[in-house]
Amino acid sequence: MYLNKKSVFQFILVLLLVPFWGFSQSVFEAENNTDENGKKQGYWELRQGMSSTLGQYTDDVKEGQWVVINLKGLIIGVENYQNGKLEGYKIKIDKRGYLNRETFYHQGKKNGKDIEYTYGAKVVKYRSYNNDQLNGQSKIFYDNGKLQEKGVYRNNKRNGITRWYDYDGKVVAEYTYQMGLLEGTQKTFFKSGELRSEEKCVGNQAVGERKEFFKSGKVSMIGNYANGKKEGSWVYYAEDGKEIKIEKYKKGELIK
Repeated sequence: MYLNKKSVFQFILVLLLVPFWGFSQSVFEAENNTDENGKKQGYWELRQGMSSTLGQYTDDVKEGQWVVINLKGLIIGVENYQNGKLEGYKIKIDKRGYLNRETFYHQGKKNGKDIEYTYGAKVVKYRSYNNDQLNGQSKIFYDNGKLQEKGVYRNNKRNGITRWYDYDGKVVAEYTYQMGLLEGTQKTFFKSGELRSEEKCVGNQAVGERKEFFKSGKVSMIGNYANGKKEGSWVYYAEDGKEIKIEKYKKGELIK
């Protein structure tokens, strides 16, 4: 479930303020201690450029909740560790205090949802991971909140139907993939929803007949592909059905 503006603030207050209430003084007074064996112990502050990361080490291994703060002392990130590996949530917060990104981990690898937000906690990207690979639904949004792209991944590769949308939320293209390769019928659409073009692909290459259409549904062009290259006659039509042009191809080269 996506987080709206109100729930973001609640999320941050509960997740950040409450856990740190009991030990904030200890965290922000990190002593950076090592034991007799040179292993980091207790609360540490690690400086990295324009920010610092603060949290607890146990026998040189990160444990529990760590926070990232900027030079002004504002929290800009929170991450959780178990046995030195990211476990559970990792969040980023922008300079206005809005949630910027939330990612979930298991044993140091992305596992579960990964959501990116823009100003005002609006979702701009939603993806699902399993064992550090994209698996499941993927969505990308325009800044107006409408879908830009929607698809499914399997083991980091597009799999199934991916649809692209214009800024107004109208479908403009629908491609079918099989493990990252274009496979099956590929379609594009006019803004008003009518079919604009249609072709088939096998193994990421266009094969067989390609058709293009007028908004009326009448054919505007018919051609053929062989092994991903134009082949034979490509015929163009006026909307009344009359031929207006013929192009001839051989292995993708225009010969007439």
